[in-house]
Amino acid sequence: MENEKHGKPISKDEFEKMRKAYQEKNPKKTHAVLFHQESIKRVLDTPGAVGIRIHFGINEDGDDTVMLSASDANGVTLYSSLEDRGQLCPPYC
Repeated sequence: MENEKHGKPISKDEFEKMRKAYQEKNPKKTHAVLFHQESIKRVLDTPGAVGIRIHFGINEDGDDTVMLSASDANGVTLYSSLEDRGQLCPPYC
């Protein structure tokens, strides 16, 4: 990561433009995954964590999903705290 911060604020218009483009291109795929605050805190509380890495995957039902892991200052995935089971959208949007 070289002391560079990843991520930046975007406007609602930028957000909606990118979200809509993805959904139009992938109408039958998962559009979003909701994780509760406790899940995010568990990952960020991992010793050495400076950020969250979002991994794409396919769950046991064959649905697209994302999983969360902690990442250290060098961009290395920390496997001691992993999260899955976020609420998929669709069907829960």
